[in-house]
Amino acid sequence: MEKVLSWVEDIIGKFEKERLNILTLFIWIFILSFTRTWVEAYLFNYPYAELSYKYIFNYAHIIFFYFAVYLMGVVVLKFFSKEKLMKVANLSAWGFTVILLPPFLDKFVFHTTT
Repeated sequence: MEKVLSWVEDIIGKFEKERLNILTLFIWIFILSFTRTWVEAYLFNYPYAELSYKYIFNYAHIIFFYFAVYLMGVVVLKFFSKEKLMKVANLSAWGFTVILLPPFLDKFVFHTTT
């Protein structure tokens, strides 16, 4: 059990040391948010799956929502962990990839249609 905990601590330490600047964090969260939005639209045949100008407000709304979720998560984690803000932001950026899972789980595990 100690080896597993040590391994997890090593991985977390690596992510914490990976220094992403503000621009890189912004681009990373944007890519994750856009990918999540498009994958969900594509898998469930939503009309905004076609990347058209008429759906730009759908994408903007959803992407800004994910930015707000990320920022709130960073603030809450920083408050409770008492760590440096950038350390929390860097680790949270990698953990935020979990937002890509729900569309795949809904479609392929739970067989949701809409």
